[in-house]
Amino acid sequence: MVCERQDAFASACALARAFPLFTHRAGASRRTDKTVMVEFFLVGQDNGPVEVSTLQCLASATEGVRLAARIVDTPCNEMNTDTFLEEIRSVGKELGIAPTVIRDEELKTRGFGGLYGVGKAAVHPPALAVLSHTPDGATQTIAWVGKGIVYDTGGLSIKGKTTMPGMKRDCGGAAAILGAFRAAVKQGFRDNLHAVFCLAENSVGPNATRPDDIHLLYSGKTVEINNTDAEGRLVLADGVSYACKDLGADIILALLLALFGRASEDPLLNLVSPLGCEEDAQEADAERDSKRRRLV
Repeated sequence: MVCERQDAFASACALARAFPLFTHRAGASRRTDKTVMVEFFLVGQDNGPVEVSTLQCLASATEGVRLAARIVDTPCNEMNTDTFLEEIRSVGKELGIAPTVIRDEELKTRGFGGLYGVGKAAVHPPALAVLSHTPDGATQTIAWVGKGIVYDTGGLSIKGKTTMPGMKRDCGGAAAILGAFRAAVKQGFRDNLHAVFCLAENSVGPNATRPDDIHLLYSGKTVEINNTDAEGRLVLADGVSYACKDLGADIILALLLALFGRASEDPLLNLVSPLGCEEDAQEADAERDSKRRRLV
């Protein structure tokens, strides 16, 4: 890979996605595992040797990308809400973090009407799961909230035969957060970081939410449903409210789709990048109360 130093992180993540871990191709189990070595040649003015810490960061990030890719590539008959919770527990065990899990009827009892209403018709019940990293000396609290719809039929407002295939990837936001959280914690993230996973299958059945139903969200607001295929805002609404009310987050980033790599030129978004960024004058001048934002 030939690139400038500033593009190395994004290039490494793109390469990682090009080599997926999931496959069910006939005969794949009989093939010999291969190890792919990627060598970077840096060009431009800043083309000196890469520090070991940078290489470790690239390794953590690419592992996170491949983890997220494996989750979204796996079909729902294997990657249901139960299986996704096992993925979360596995990452938590690796990092020494026990997840908090609220699911099924407990969601309804505790007022998570949006998340519960979306997933209540499925065989595998919906769940809200949280991984929390709380290091000593933290000065702020950041929450990543991910949409984890393991399959989206559209519910009773059902999708067509050409628009439903591929909806196994509707859990990409939650998958991205899981990979990014693992990478950030392994790199020694210095502030409080919470990963909130809103897991559900938007299915069809006798208990499915109907258009005209009214749900009470965790924020205390009521929502009248007119399209059951607009489920993302409902599950994220409960997740964001939980991050605000129960976790006391200063910064909330909500993801519907996978997000990896350097966040953007926006200094506030770079604050929650897995790599972080060097502080510049624009970031130093940003008001703290402007950090609280919801991106959906």
